[in-house]
Amino acid sequence: MSYNMNPDFRHLRAYAFDPSLSLEIDRAKINRTTYVPDWEKDLKPGPCGEYIEVIDYLPICDEYISPIDLNDSHVLAENGLSPIESNPQFHQQMVYAVAVITIQNYEKALGRKVVSSLDLIN
Repeated sequence: MSYNMNPDFRHLRAYAFDPSLSLEIDRAKINRTTYVPDWEKDLKPGPCGEYIEVIDYLPICDEYISPIDLNDSHVLAENGLSPIESNPQFHQQMVYAVAVITIQNYEKALGRKVVSSLDLIN
């Protein structure tokens, strides 16, 4: 008998609104949320998953920012990185979370998986 060792969902902390609201003490708590996208078992650093690949590039410096690994045990244990505006890996996490939740909600509304033009070619 085999067991599915992957959870159903991934918990990722993020800002609920504009990050600048967290600068005000009385609004900081309400500006944090946790997104709960479906678990992607083959998620690679970036993050890079079924639909989304986050590539963090700084054109001014002509350099790529080191990608976050959402499968890292410390990141998983903490439900993602803490919302810190100055942390580029947190930005990658939030972009992934918001984009994937949006796609999953769209698929629920459609009642089917989204098909891209690349899927039609393969």
